[in-house]
Amino acid sequence: GVLEKIRLTADDLVDTVENLIDLKKIEEGRMNYKFEKLDFGELVEKSAEELRPLAAVRKLDFSVEAGTGKFFVKGDRDHLRHAVHNLIDNAVKYTPRGFVRVRAEKTGWEVILSVEDSGIGIKPGPSPLLFEEFVRDERVKSEIRGSGMGLHIVKSVVEAHGGKIWAESKGEGRGSVFSFSLPSV
Repeated sequence: GVLEKIRLTADDLVDTVENLIDLKKIEEGRMNYKFEKLDFGELVEKSAEELRPLAAVRKLDFSVEAGTGKFFVKGDRDHLRHAVHNLIDNAVKYTPRGFVRVRAEKTGWEVILSVEDSGIGIKPGPSPLLFEEFVRDERVKSEIRGSGMGLHIVKSVVEAHGGKIWAESKGEGRGSVFSFSLPSV
């Protein structure tokens, strides 16, 4: 209903402000990280649950496989939560219909978060700008609110944790998978 839309708009505004603050800190080299041992599955599950209402409003099939209590990382709780939130939020926003699947797993010495969707996909060819600040997909600029800060912040946070980020897609209109890996402890 109307209240749900108001709440989602307010959440959106909070996200934008958080992103602006983080972006400024990244640019000025002032992102302070407090590293502690974290249950990565739990962190992913909590971030995903925050976005379940948005996925429901968009009538998406939203699933989360997080393996709570099974794998840990050394990281900053708030910054990692924000990075995970941004990645899932992006998938939900850029998926007009179908599904968003969030999955966290451990493979060898690392944990991997992957967010798969049936959304607009990525144009073929190299996409070096995907993780740069203020870059947005021209195809949806008019339909989807956003600032183009989210993926840039995710990349900065992941790299500060010794991880890497990447994206895969079968092409336009065929969905995509955004993933990042972090060293496990």
